[in-house]
Amino acid sequence: MTFHGRSPEAPPLEKPKERLFSRGEISGMLLAMVLFLYSLYNWDLALSFFTLSFLLFSLRPLAERYVGPTLANLMKGMAVSMGFGALALAFL
Repeated sequence: MTFHGRSPEAPPLEKPKERLFSRGEISGMLLAMVLFLYSLYNWDLALSFFTLSFLLFSLRPLAERYVGPTLANLMKGMAVSMGFGALALAFL
């Protein structure tokens, strides 16, 4: 027992290091990279544009943390425009 009959408080724990990407995001990027390599092997231009746009959009937090928000916004715009271009290539 401690002063006033209360239990002693636990020492403050260190905050766990915050992860940049979750495991699901990492597995999605890995799958997109495999599909990108497959599309290059088969000369599938629409799939390569689509997977590259997904990778650009997924890697945006990495660029925002280490380079700055300007490059992150550029990557977001490139990813969206490449995604629309991939859809146009696939259906036209």
